[in-house]
Amino acid sequence: MSRTGRPSTVETHPARARIEAALDAGETYESIRTWTGLSLSALSRFAISRKSDLAKLAEDEPSTTDVIVRAVQIADDARDLRQRSRHATPVARARAIKVESEALSVLINHLGIDDTAAERVFEEAMELVAALGEFAKRDPEAARSLLRTMAAHPRLSELKDALRVVVGDKKND
Repeated sequence: MSRTGRPSTVETHPARARIEAALDAGETYESIRTWTGLSLSALSRFAISRKSDLAKLAEDEPSTTDVIVRAVQIADDARDLRQRSRHATPVARARAIKVESEALSVLINHLGIDDTAAERVFEEAMELVAALGEFAKRDPEAARSLLRTMAAHPRLSELKDALRVVVGDKKND
């Protein structure tokens, strides 16, 4: 679904299943364009929209999660500005309230943040953790290499420690 709420031209295309199969097979947008008549930008937008947030994060692409984190930071800064403006002029206070409202509006309306969006991200994260646990059990030596990499990411310390238990590695990095 596009940001305007309308399905994209690819989503409604009669050959959508074939288009998705071609994208999965690594066929170029130009090649798909020749037999579908779709624009390169429509194909690109559709391909990007198919990727999960975790896949985008893994490939260093901007994801909904990146935008949400930035929007939340902006909303937090706007809240702080509003709180500091309690003793400011009515005009300054009104501006601070407007800035905060606009930041929250972006989160709610434009980014589609709702309980189901958060639920999907959590479900993906749970699947990722399950897959990492299976990987650690199947290949402890490779998992140790992953643990060394995870050591550089402090927010993953609890996950790293849990995977250490699965691998049977008790030493600390």
